[in-house]
Amino acid sequence: MVETGGLNENVARNGKASGATVTVAEGFPCIDLYARPRKAGLIRERLNRAEGLWIAGVLIVALLIEGIFVREQIDLSARVHERLQQIVRLEKQKTWFEAARSKHSRQMEKTRGIEGRLAARSGWLRLLQAISSATSDREVLEQMTIDGTAQRGLQIAGAAQDLPELQAMLLRLKSLRCMKSVRLLETVADKSLGAESIHFRIEAHCDAADLNKETSAK
Repeated sequence: MVETGGLNENVARNGKASGATVTVAEGFPCIDLYARPRKAGLIRERLNRAEGLWIAGVLIVALLIEGIFVREQIDLSARVHERLQQIVRLEKQKTWFEAARSKHSRQMEKTRGIEGRLAARSGWLRLLQAISSATSDREVLEQMTIDGTAQRGLQIAGAAQDLPELQAMLLRLKSLRCMKSVRLLETVADKSLGAESIHFRIEAHCDAADLNKETSAK
């Protein structure tokens, strides 16, 4: 008879010490040599599975963040496109407004020019009327010439009944605000209005600005 009890206990203790699984089959000890590699494989598999889950979670979070970013980019692009369209519309409106303002300015300048010319013509007409009003039935105006543009020179030729009437006419002409430097150039004896009739030639100056004041006051 062979005693195996002590042998089996020693083999079991050695197997536990070495980390191998020791089995007893029909009274003979057996050692599982693949227990440690299998255990290490299970650990690696669990680690790989955990790592895969972690990577998958990171990818999902990254995709979510990217989706949010893409959506924000799309919204931003839409807003930028809308603002660009508004800018284009405003530029068109600005161009139209500037063209309309330029046209209005040209029309206003043309209108002011026409009004100025009409005022000048009306002023000179009133000047002639004022000079005519400065004469009486004892004077006769034969000719009047106007030279210049802004500062115009006047020459008035005519005849007066006598010298006092001529001096009174000169005073009436000097009383006109638009008439400056009124002076008698020459006198010649003339019997067209009587025995003491005098033919005269008077010189004066008229400023357009003063003429406008004179006509606007009237």
